[in-house]
This record gives sequence, C-alpha cells and structure tokens, in this order.
Amino acid sequence: MRLNLIKNLTIVGAGKMGKALISGWISNGLPKEELTIIGRDIKGSSILINDHIVNITTYKEKNIKSNILVLAVKPQIMPAVLKKIIPIIDSNTIIVSIAAGITMKSMRSHIGNENRIIRAMPNTPAAIGKGMTVLFSDKELNDIEKNSVTDLMAAVGEVKWVIKEDIMNLITAISGSGPAYFFYLTECLMNIAKLEGLDEELSGQLSIETFIGSASLVEKYKTMSIKEHRKNVTSPGGTTEAALNILMSQDILQDLMHKAVKSAVQRGNILSGE
Repeated sequence: MRLNLIKNLTIVGAGKMGKALISGWISNGLPKEELTIIGRDIKGSSILINDHIVNITTYKEKNIKSNILVLAVKPQIMPAVLKKIIPIIDSNTIIVSIAAGITMKSMRSHIGNENRIIRAMPNTPAAIGKGMTVLFSDKELNDIEKNSVTDLMAAVGEVKWVIKEDIMNLITAISGSGPAYFFYLTECLMNIAKLEGLDEELSGQLSIETFIGSASLVEKYKTMSIKEHRKNVTSPGGTTEAALNILMSQDILQDLMHKAVKSAVQRGNILSGE
C-alpha cells in the first residue's frame, strides 16, 4: 500500500464511515499532515482516531488543497455539500463519493465535467479493515490516479472496480446493506432461542459466536464454495437437514431475500432521482 505517497487528501464528513476510512488510512501510513477533515463542527475541534488527535476544519478555510476529495456524507445532504466544495477544488481534483444512490449525472450537474469522479460503495466492516468496496468512474484514470484511489479504499478492506454505473444500486443493496441482513438473521436466532426457553445471555452467545465462527470458516477456506460449506454442516437425515428442508422449501427464504434486495434497489433509484 502506498498511502505514504498520497498528498493533499481531504475528506468531508467524519461520521461512522468517515472515521472508519480515516482510521484505516492513518493505520496504513498516511501522513497525518496530508489529511484535511471537513466536518459540521466549528473550526478548531478535533477527533481522536487510533490514538491520534486529528483536527477538523470548515469549508471556509482558505488554505485547503485537495488532490483527492472524499465525500463521506449522507445522500440527502449531498447537493448542498457539492455546492460548498466548489471553492476548494480545481479541475485536477479527484472526487470520491461514498453516498448511496448519488449518480455521476447528479454530481456533475453541480461541479461540471472536468473532474474525475469515482463512486465508491464501502460497507460498515470497513471499521475493522474487513470492508468490501466497489468503485466506478465515468472517466478514464491514469495508473497513478487509479492506484491512489484503490490504495485509499484497500486500507479498509477488499476493492473491486466495475465498468457500469447502472449496477451500483444493486451493489449497494447486496454489499452496502448486506451486513444488516446477517445481523438480522443472527437477531432472529437469538429471539428464537429465547422463545424456546434459553436465557438471554446464552441465546446471544450461541447466535453471535456461531455467526463469527461461520464467517471465519469462509474466510479461512476461501477455495470452498458457500454451498460446500453448507453441505459440510448438513448430515443426511440429521437435524440440520431437517431445518434446511423448511428454509429451502420452494425457495421461500431466497424469494424473501430477493424482495428485500429489490426494495433496497428501488430506494437507491429514488435517491438517484430515477
């Protein structure tokens, strides 16, 4: 990773995802003096990240130079943010947006066609360096530009570039929202365990540790398919098979998940103004 070579990096937003990115960057060698954070707080405030005190400034600061500008703000306030960043960018600034549903067309309507813009969709495991980020740009990037953006996002997990913007809302529904689906499944197991008579502590421990252990198995044995992992747990005529016969009957669970993903995509389309 070449974060020590990056100069004049600015991030707008220091919420959960913004802090996750900043933490990953600092941990992987980004010089603190090359990072500017713009937040809602008044100038002079600071945040503590990885035992480093990082100062927050405002849009009104006149000495901000941005080779790369990361927009880590909610989609609902993106139009207002795009107007505010005009004074701190020039035509060479690379803009990276992690806001769900905000299209290239929408961003370019505010800042024009000269800048290279990248849409990025990370997810919350980025907070512990286990994120998955998908990247798209509507303009060709040279090797230095592409490597710089890749390194920034690789600091918090895996990175994949795609060549079509129209799949970004689906990617958001699968990967961006995906952690919540797994958390909810774990929550369901916890609730069922309690309904069947286990106490809250044991219900939580069984469900959470099973979730963590299963994910760790997948990570350790990446050459095995998810289907193979499932079959390894499923003995013919056993208890797991009895449960899966219900879950997999007529693809009921898969159909329900499909509806959920479609609903997330539709919400992304609304945020995109489509």
